[in-house]
Amino acid sequence: GIESPRFSVFGDTVNTASRMASSALPSNVLHPFLHLSESTASRVTPQTRDVLQIHRPGAPSLRLTQRGCVYLKGKGIEISWQLSADILAR
Repeated sequence: GIESPRFSVFGDTVNTASRMASSALPSNVLHPFLHLSESTASRVTPQTRDVLQIHRPGAPSLRLTQRGCVYLKGKGIEISWQLSADILAR
């Protein structure tokens, strides 16, 4: 409906996102990060980080690091990455 739009999202992308979320390390105030798949991490270029930084003036810089291999149910072993803010480096 117009007042309460409804939609369904499904498929491999949603499945992978759910599995990545369930295998992520806990994030906290001193070490916030995003858990990324290898295909997403490959799209985070230095220019992408620069654009993100422009929209976060005064915020800590962003760092992309490989977390290692994680087992994702139904997908097998995947390489995962973290996009994190260098809060402690300030």
